[in-house]
Amino acid sequence: MIKIKLKPIVMALTTVTVCLSSSNVFAGGPVNKVAINEFYRSGNLTTTNEWAEIILLENLTAVELNTYFVGDSTGSTASKFSSYQFTNMENIASTFCAGTIITVGGTTGPASDTAYAPGSNDWNLSLQTAGTNITSTTGGGNFASDDVVYIDTTDTGNTLSADGFAINWDDTPGTFGSNATFNLSTGSNEPNNDTGAFLNDVLANSAIEASWVSDTILGSLTPGAANGGNNSTSIQALQASALGTVTIGDTPTNNEGNVGTTAFTFTVTRSASCAAASVDYAVTGTGANPADAADFGGALPSGTANFAAGVTTATVTINVTGDTDVEMDETFLVTISNPIGVALDPVTTDTGTITNDDVAVAANISIDNVTQNEGNAGTSTFDFTVSIDAAADATVQVDTADGSATAGSDYTAIAAQTVTFTAMGPLTQTVSVTVNGDTTIETDETFTVNLSNAMGATITDAQGDGSITNDDAAVISIDDVTQAEGDVGSSTFDFTVSIDNSTDATVQVNTSNGTATTADSDYDAIAGQMVTFTAGGATTQSVSVTVNGDVAVESNETFNVDLSNVTGASVSIGDNQGIGTINNDDNVQAVLSAIKSVSGNFIPTGLVTYTIVINNTGPNPQNDNPGDEMTDVLPASMNFVSGSASNGTVTNIGNTVSWNGIVAAGGSTTVTINAQLNGNAFGLIENQALVNYDNTGDGNNDSNVMSNNPVGVGPTTFFVMVMVPTLSTYGLLLLTLLMIALVYRRKTFSK
Repeated sequence: MIKIKLKPIVMALTTVTVCLSSSNVFAGGPVNKVAINEFYRSGNLTTTNEWAEIILLENLTAVELNTYFVGDSTGSTASKFSSYQFTNMENIASTFCAGTIITVGGTTGPASDTAYAPGSNDWNLSLQTAGTNITSTTGGGNFASDDVVYIDTTDTGNTLSADGFAINWDDTPGTFGSNATFNLSTGSNEPNNDTGAFLNDVLANSAIEASWVSDTILGSLTPGAANGGNNSTSIQALQASALGTVTIGDTPTNNEGNVGTTAFTFTVTRSASCAAASVDYAVTGTGANPADAADFGGALPSGTANFAAGVTTATVTINVTGDTDVEMDETFLVTISNPIGVALDPVTTDTGTITNDDVAVAANISIDNVTQNEGNAGTSTFDFTVSIDAAADATVQVDTADGSATAGSDYTAIAAQTVTFTAMGPLTQTVSVTVNGDTTIETDETFTVNLSNAMGATITDAQGDGSITNDDAAVISIDDVTQAEGDVGSSTFDFTVSIDNSTDATVQVNTSNGTATTADSDYDAIAGQMVTFTAGGATTQSVSVTVNGDVAVESNETFNVDLSNVTGASVSIGDNQGIGTINNDDNVQAVLSAIKSVSGNFIPTGLVTYTIVINNTGPNPQNDNPGDEMTDVLPASMNFVSGSASNGTVTNIGNTVSWNGIVAAGGSTTVTINAQLNGNAFGLIENQALVNYDNTGDGNNDSNVMSNNPVGVGPTTFFVMVMVPTLSTYGLLLLTLLMIALVYRRKTFSK
């Protein structure tokens, strides 16, 4: 069904039928590839609802259509003026069929519609000049003020190309108007503004110039559709010619074959190929000996033949099932129906003939061979097929015999078993032999199934070979070991090398560095050590790696034990690397203590010297970490003079004295601080130093301790005495007499 909208030819008060003169028409109608079928004058072709409807008279590729312009003329119709070029049409379709209707209009004109599927009866496109499929080359098109509408492969000059089409409605046309395909300018019958004109007759009619209806109001125009009557008929004819008709042929005759299938090929042909199309097909039996479903594998074939755009033939293959039955030739019919995108030709069927190629022959019996894994446990079945090549009543005896496999242990024997065939029965029978599974790694083993004493047929293959394939294998792997290193001496990391199936095998063992290295004496290397397994022996072996202890606080370290160069039948390496993780068991870096002593002149303004001995009794050195390793805040009764140390750096800010440096494990560092007592210094003066150190090995001074406690007058405590003037002999005598007098006076008063 072709989608056509019909349009009345005469509308009271709204349409005028006019006779037209033609400057580019001859008997048989237009020869150009496109034609204008309808247009509407209003405003402009860019922003209003003005439009022109174009019909393709031939199939055009997208590349060809992209070369066309739609536009108008100068006001005097002397030449072409504005134009809009088709663009990117390949994004819609690769080919556009004859009978395609394309409306080009302004943004308020017909709505944009780029869906296009002629094979599904969608022939219409609506493209706005502001859209992606139209490019304004010289914008400003305005049918309302100009007097020519055209479509052509050029957008300049005053003539039309051989493939162009134009309509003029200027009473006194200029050069381009005079060269138009048709003129609507007889009298004053050109379409007024806000009206249009349409062709209401056959597009290919030689009298087309007399078949335009002018001054048609917008509501009576139908952009994107045929114009009714002969116009619709002619467009339908264009569309039908673009789609064509389809037929089927070849009438194949083939032998059916004895086995498998034989292809019978039919060719479905269409007369045109503009759009994609399809047609269904179905098989039925026909003739005196009609084929049935059994001839086609159990069901009569059916399906769909599809045509891509541009393709005119499709192949329908009907597979006929071979047999060995002696029978008459058979025939079948392939019928096409349900066309989409194409019409049916009167010839819609074709016949295939299946030629019998079977003759009566003597029956032959044979047996096949079976190769199969034995399995690891229980039993498995080796199914041998005994075949007869023609339907017949026959029997044959079956027995097994040892090869390298032994009945009883490897398989269960068969003795004098009878296999029976019937003329109406199947052509194959199964003989099953039970095989015992095991996990022993061994060579492949064989036994035979023998045919004898045939009746009603001849034995052509008397022996079936049963091959028991060894499916047993062994995999060697190694585990991982994680263990503390210890502080001194060495420890053993014992890795277990395992084989999952007992057999003769060897594997080489080597160690390799991870974060633990032999260069750092973290462990002792192994090179080229061989681990040996024997069939029936132990399935695990131990590989020992010596790890050396230390007291260094460090991260956990790893080394590898690698397996390689495996030997043994059906033996492979599963996990080829054991990882040894040496867990750090050291958590003490340094342990510091400080002994502080003082010496000097313990009088006002006297010089004193503090000596601080910092000892490290920890297993590791105290490093010069962020922050101070020692801080000593001197008493306010003295002032810092100078400082020094056996290593590191002494600094001060006022009386706050700091030391930064390293104390070796088991070693010590001496810090010396010189200070001067103030002139008013007096009494007991105490002082301690604060020592900071890294106890955990994290590079930070996270522990601290004070120097020895200043109790009484000791190593860091001293007394400053005030100097008393010296008395003369007379002074001492006078002082003695004064004291005697005071004692006497006290005794007197006490009485």
